[in-house]
Amino acid sequence: AYAVYTSGSTGNPKGVLHEYGNLDQCHSSEPEKDVYEPHKFGFVPPLGFVATEILVIPKLATAATLYPISPQALRNFTQLKTFIEKHELNGIYLSPSYLRLYEEPASSLEMIYTASEPANGLYYEGGIPVIHNWYGMSESGFVVLQYKLDRAYEVAPVGRLLIDIDLELIDDEGKTIEGPGQGELCFRNEYVRGYINLPEQTKKAFVDGWYHTADICRRDERGLYYVVGRADDMIKINGNRIEPAEIEAAVRNLTGLKAVIAKGFFEEERAYIALYYLRAQAEELGILQGEQLVIDQGALAKRLPPYMLPTYYVPLDAFPMNANGKIAKKELRAPDVKLNMDHYAAPENETEEYLCGLMGRVLEQEPFSAEGDFFLAGGSSIRAIRLVEACEKFDLGSQDIYTYRTPRKLAAYLLSKEEEALTEQDEENARTQVFPLLDGQRQNLYYESHAPNSNFLNMPFMIRLKDEIDLERFASAVNETIRSHPAIMTRISRAEDGTYLQRYEEAYGQPVVIQEIAEADVEAAMKKLYQCFDIEREPLYRCGIFRTEKAGYFGFVQSHVVADGTSFGIILRDIVNLYEKRDTVIEEDHYFSLLAQREKKRSGESYREAQQYFRGLFEKKRKDPSLPIGLRPDDVTSDRVADFLYIKDAFEKKEGRGSNLFLTACALAEAWYNEVPWAAVTSIYGNRDSKKKMAAAGFLASILTICIEVSPGMTGKALLRTVDEQTVYGIAHTEYSLPEDLVGDASEMLRFNYQKDTITGISNSPIAAERIPIAPDNNMPGSVSVNVIDNKDEDHLHLAIRYAKNVYEKAHIEQFTELFIKAVGFLEEDGTL
Repeated sequence: AYAVYTSGSTGNPKGVLHEYGNLDQCHSSEPEKDVYEPHKFGFVPPLGFVATEILVIPKLATAATLYPISPQALRNFTQLKTFIEKHELNGIYLSPSYLRLYEEPASSLEMIYTASEPANGLYYEGGIPVIHNWYGMSESGFVVLQYKLDRAYEVAPVGRLLIDIDLELIDDEGKTIEGPGQGELCFRNEYVRGYINLPEQTKKAFVDGWYHTADICRRDERGLYYVVGRADDMIKINGNRIEPAEIEAAVRNLTGLKAVIAKGFFEEERAYIALYYLRAQAEELGILQGEQLVIDQGALAKRLPPYMLPTYYVPLDAFPMNANGKIAKKELRAPDVKLNMDHYAAPENETEEYLCGLMGRVLEQEPFSAEGDFFLAGGSSIRAIRLVEACEKFDLGSQDIYTYRTPRKLAAYLLSKEEEALTEQDEENARTQVFPLLDGQRQNLYYESHAPNSNFLNMPFMIRLKDEIDLERFASAVNETIRSHPAIMTRISRAEDGTYLQRYEEAYGQPVVIQEIAEADVEAAMKKLYQCFDIEREPLYRCGIFRTEKAGYFGFVQSHVVADGTSFGIILRDIVNLYEKRDTVIEEDHYFSLLAQREKKRSGESYREAQQYFRGLFEKKRKDPSLPIGLRPDDVTSDRVADFLYIKDAFEKKEGRGSNLFLTACALAEAWYNEVPWAAVTSIYGNRDSKKKMAAAGFLASILTICIEVSPGMTGKALLRTVDEQTVYGIAHTEYSLPEDLVGDASEMLRFNYQKDTITGISNSPIAAERIPIAPDNNMPGSVSVNVIDNKDEDHLHLAIRYAKNVYEKAHIEQFTELFIKAVGFLEEDGTL
């Protein structure tokens, strides 16, 4: 019957061939009336576009008069308004972009049809003229959905079906969504033959008779549909799908701007959102200073999760338009990053000046603006750690840098933080309270419950002391260390509901005395220290100093449930320092007040945002429970015995081979091994990013969880960027890390550890003659852990795979190891999947 052409907003216009049946469907999409009054209707679109058919066919069939409006009048809004008033038009079709400019419609206008873009925020007082929000396209040839706007909506509904056709929402897995939900809108149209001379594009868009619109729509409980974005406009940041309409609605509501556009960009090592707005509107509202939009970022952060916050705000004189009056979103270019970085703001106080100098030196960008974003200026997790290490004036943590990002915001936080500094009284109060276990503690306790009579989670340190060591003086150093670290006296108990809790138990801090034993009994004494703990009934550390007829010996063992590797090292470091330097003063340990601070965070908005974020990472797993967590097992058993695959000098040390490279490779190798496009891996973040935390000898480590999705065409750089973003977010939100209700058995997850030299220093100190090896029980409730070992004085990295040998065949672990090494090479070469 006829052909119409797409607007070309996503590339070259495509011709769509329609059969005669679509004439009937187009006419049927105009609601029938008993009486048709004479009607003057403004005719706007070019003749080759589908809006022409949608207007011409029903309007002429109902005796309306059409008034063509020239393209010149459309480009001059004054001419357009004059034309409407001169001819006393009763109705018109205008895109939402034009309607936002048409604030005082002509008195003759009774109805306005709008389509092609979101009609968010559109409504005339009293509902006159009526705005009919349409949803249709070249591939339909008629109005599919329609809604008469009864108020201004943040995300305007496009309504319900006007004619009886099949219509569905399809999720990312290609499954139909029943009831309320969100997915791609698809419908059947038997009278469309596809794109003219474009068989491949026709095959892609029309699948088994269903046209895939690429529009992401939400259906509510009433059956109303809302367009929330285009699939090809979407961007994933930190594994989260960004909905531009939600960002735009939040900015409009906060600022009063009537027209804004959010668009995502991938550049080099990062993904970000740019928000475009009209300069004239911002000036009228008084929220434009120079080229900077004045916006309350704190208020916006309460409306949007962190990954949806715009990085750049770009003023425009006008939005780019195509011939159909639609915004040509594709023509919106990435912002000039240098313009943002060149904006220099001088520090206003000593704290800002100090932080500007600090960031400038770390980033090698001096002078550094007080409003410069550390990460936009080239900051990274490694550079954040360097910044913390270089900061001598404040108790700064890397998490603070992720949260506040600029010298100005960070200075304001630090100045307020000084007033809230932890005191001795805070610690005393906290020692009377009861706290839940942290995620990592709960996970270790879970492992412990699978092997209740095993010592595999004990952390031992056993040495023969040098002959010249004064045992009495050494015992004094040990006892002073124990008294100085309340975390050593952590007691685990269980509430009535079965939940494990922790608190300070002063009675656990009994002094250590030197025991006189025979040389032949040393090994037995050490094994006794190393035996498994009764978690709820005894102190979770053991310490012994032994004197025999030949030498002095020292043994110290802690349960991994109450101590992480760093806290264990802090205790041993302080023992050595107190022995070697009589004037050493141990920095005050605020472990329990740190727990109180952390618990307070769990009731805040940041915790809820983090909970939503981490649940979002597992969205694909939630939709498809068949996706494996960790490596697919060869055998399912709760009786797991450990074995090792060790590769000495597996990787040469070189620039760029950091922990995130290997973490990403670990996840990619898991996806390849399982032959699925998704993988999840856990890692450990020491969470010792401030001076107070470095003095606290209790369990503070956090679980970092990362998820990746892999697909053909994805680059190694894109995968690394995804993992970098997730780890940055995880470090900034250590109060939450793992959606246990979605993970199920966390012990099955693949665990990764980038193991650097321990901080103890005791094995190389003058007090140690030799270490005494005591073999742990060979239990392993977990399935597989990958350890990259980085020894300071060696030029190669070693690889150790620990796995449950009665769950996996060795050949399959070797296969995974090969995939891991292959993945490292793929990422370093920035290959394409």
